[in-house]
Formats: sequence, structure tokens, C-alpha cells
Amino acid sequence: AIVAAISLPFIFSFFIGCQQIPLAGSSVRYNPDNDNNNIVFSGQSLDAQCNMGCGCARHPYFPVCANGINYFSPCYAGCTHTLGDNSAGNCSCVSPNPSTLTGVERLGLTVEYG
Repeated sequence: AIVAAISLPFIFSFFIGCQQIPLAGSSVRYNPDNDNNNIVFSGQSLDAQCNMGCGCARHPYFPVCANGINYFSPCYAGCTHTLGDNSAGNCSCVSPNPSTLTGVERLGLTVEYG
């Protein structure tokens, strides 16, 4: 009876699922709010038009978050500036579409990490 009482909470823990965290290039496409980005989501590519030419490395995994979407790293979010407050800026993969923004506004497209 004691063993059953102790194991009961563990049995119910199997029914509790983990919340899926959307990861750009894995479970969601890049720039999901932008219908004109011409990126075909295959579900398997961290590379996208917005981070091409950045030379992003697949190691180490350094997740960052912006607008409820996680990115594999600041590089895969298309970020070119490191800011001093645990964030990176000028992130070309972060919505809204940065091509419509001025340089100053683009610096506001940040991701958070740390």
C-alpha cells in the first residue's frame, strides 16, 4: 500500500505533457506573420533567406526568443549586433519584415537570451 501511494504521483506524471516551444525552422517557419517572404517551410531547415550568408554554426545550441518564437541561436535569428542587456539586435529573421524598416527601427528587432 505504501509503494502504491508513493508511485501514484509518478503514474499521473506520464499524462502531463510538455508545452511545445515553437522553434523557427523546426516547428514553425521563419517570419510567420509575413506572407510575402517566399520561404517554403520544410520543417527541417534552420537556414532561411533571412540568415543566409551569416555562416551560422549548429554548435553550440544557444536558444533566443522573440515574439513568442525561439531561434536556435542569435545568428539563426539573423542578428548582427550584440547588445549589453542579454539581447541581440538588428535581427533580420524577426517579424515584422525588416526590409520595410529603417536602420534605427531594425536595431529594435531584438531577441532575448541568458
